[in-house]
Amino acid sequence: MKIKISDYIVDFLQKNGVNTLFTLTGGFSMHLNDSFGKHGNYNIYYQHHEQACAYSATGFTKTNSKPCVVCTTAGVAASNAISPCLVAYQDSLPILFISGQSKSIELTRTLEKENPRMKLRHYAGQDCDIISMVKPITKYAYEITNIHEIPSVLENAIKHMINGRPGPVWISIPIDIQGYFMEEEKIPVIEKDVINQVPNYEDLNQINELLLESKRPIIVAGNGIKMGLCNKKFQIFLEKYKIPVVVSFHGTDLIESDNVLYVGKVGLLGDRAGNFALQNSDLIISLGCRMSQGIVGYNMNTFAREAKIIYIDNDQNEIEKTNINYTFKTNMDLNIFFDNYNYDVNACKDWINKCNHWKNKWQFELPENINDEKGINPYFALKTFFRVAPKNKIIICASGSIITNVWHMVNVKEGDKFIISSQGDMGFELTASIGAQIAEPEKMIIPIFGEGSLQLNIQELQTIVHHKFPIKILLFNNNSYGANVITQSLYFKNKYGSDNESDLSFPNSEKIANAYGINYICARKNEDLEQVFEQFLKTKDAIICEVFSCVQQRVPKLSAVKNDDGTFTSRPFEDMEPFLSREEFEKEMIVKIV
Repeated sequence: MKIKISDYIVDFLQKNGVNTLFTLTGGFSMHLNDSFGKHGNYNIYYQHHEQACAYSATGFTKTNSKPCVVCTTAGVAASNAISPCLVAYQDSLPILFISGQSKSIELTRTLEKENPRMKLRHYAGQDCDIISMVKPITKYAYEITNIHEIPSVLENAIKHMINGRPGPVWISIPIDIQGYFMEEEKIPVIEKDVINQVPNYEDLNQINELLLESKRPIIVAGNGIKMGLCNKKFQIFLEKYKIPVVVSFHGTDLIESDNVLYVGKVGLLGDRAGNFALQNSDLIISLGCRMSQGIVGYNMNTFAREAKIIYIDNDQNEIEKTNINYTFKTNMDLNIFFDNYNYDVNACKDWINKCNHWKNKWQFELPENINDEKGINPYFALKTFFRVAPKNKIIICASGSIITNVWHMVNVKEGDKFIISSQGDMGFELTASIGAQIAEPEKMIIPIFGEGSLQLNIQELQTIVHHKFPIKILLFNNNSYGANVITQSLYFKNKYGSDNESDLSFPNSEKIANAYGINYICARKNEDLEQVFEQFLKTKDAIICEVFSCVQQRVPKLSAVKNDDGTFTSRPFEDMEPFLSREEFEKEMIVKIV
């Protein structure tokens, strides 16, 4: 019995549990569009831009860790999805990208095989060598030119997508091949590889010895814990061993803010409490955190200078990094670690108390002046918002100056999730919130971003309206690209293309909300905030809450000292601006001051 290839592809994906699709239909994907649409067991969401489709897919997968599909037509439609594919690659998201293509006999690659001297830029239709473009940012990328390749290519794509460190895969399918018929084959069910890694007890014993010697251990918790689906095992580990925790951006929601073991956020954009604890520790245990430059900074001579460092990661490529002088590192799946680390380690009560002292002293640190005639201070607004916001919500934030404000002030409560993008990309938050709403419809979805980010993928407000998604958009309007204003003001004499004074303007958000038929509310003064936020959170339908804010530099922030030769030397992580008095700083420090 014969089956249409596009039908076989959809059946294959559905049988393998990949049954949610984000798409914008088009001519060179028409057979795929038809097969997906008529299948009956597919959850399909049609959107208004290919980038938006793919960002929605990232939000979906970041929320529930399940794979999904993005389908585009050919050419620029496919290339529109490249930016989210980059995010999926760097953030380890199992997303299958399928793009349509011109006829297989009309591809420049086909013609060049027949005549190697021919180097055509373009021949027919929307031909685009998308595979060459996306190979560096996918785990597997392949263009099908033979119908007999279909089963093996799909099988390889699924295997690469879900096994090891997850990530995106991309298949390009010419329009003629989509419509061909093939002999129907039994569809294999691709199971995720069973982790056959034998526990390395020598490594576990060495980790235990270092932990037994430590008086001031700290865990750096990162995205790998979520990637490995071992959040609960991590919680059990903490409950048993009572080790204080600091988090990376992606690890923010791994522990509630009021947990006695939670200290703060670390790295270049971290807070004072988190960086103080990290810098004064004598042992760092990195669990699922890549220990990237964002975590360790630019000056390795002052980073955790009296601490031994244990690095556990299931990606051998990350293990090979030489940016840090690790005391011990092991290529181990975190599930193996949590399942087999079973030793007697006494909790360091004095150290826990010290970490809580720093946390209570500096958590949710506000700027000295929260009254600005140019607008509401975003730190003050966010502290108020997270105080009144309920539990069991999903916060989505990625770009602009507001992301650092949000990260410092977020108060993680029971059931909360915190979703970001490694690229800090404008246009991410609104679209990722759509995917998050689909993945967990029972949770309150709150994307937080600036009026600049709204302009990128603004068309997806209609997708929210169309599906009646009750997404609550918290919009900070400082009438500028705030991050650019801050950077240009710090390093240059003039500003360019960052605000009204430098030839850039933004539309009226209330009129935009009205045009789309979305509820709107705003706050212009500090005293309005609590009442406005309560009304915002109680609204059942989609709503935009606009906070008219000032441009606010990061507080606290890492600083650098200008040298005589004009260069800058970064201060250690613990010495953040605004600086503590030297008397207080010396009193709080445990390790030697530099």
